[in-house]
Amino acid sequence: MANELDWQALVKTADDPNRLVYEDVKSRFRKVAWDVYKPLTGSDMLWELRDVEGEKFLFALYDGDEAELTVKSKTETSPWTAISSLAGENVTLSWEGVPVYRFANSEYKFKTSEANDFAKFIQRKASDESFVEGIKAKMPEIKRKALEKLMNQREA
Repeated sequence: MANELDWQALVKTADDPNRLVYEDVKSRFRKVAWDVYKPLTGSDMLWELRDVEGEKFLFALYDGDEAELTVKSKTETSPWTAISSLAGENVTLSWEGVPVYRFANSEYKFKTSEANDFAKFIQRKASDESFVEGIKAKMPEIKRKALEKLMNQREA
């Protein structure tokens, strides 16, 4: 199939097998949410589109080992969880079980059938301080202060 990715060839020819030049592979991926892409065929792996010095790359949200790519395991100590609703219309990001932010598929453009993948992506993104700061900036002040208090208690 013309649009099928040859993972072994990509891994051997890429400078970094966890980073692909977007222009070279864009016809073989589909956007599933935000800046998240998935191969059209084969794998369920998720890739994030990033701009590096003016050039677009897809970065694997996985660890690479030659031709086999596997999902990174989440750390057991992470206070963040992201869970999709049963209908797949929302993903809720929580801090130590306390709901913090709701991502609606109508706003973030993920398909209801891919809500679980989007939840995994959001959970990984929650380890990024700038992502969390962006979420907190969207919150009402009272909710933001309550979250910051919870976060500070954990650090103490």
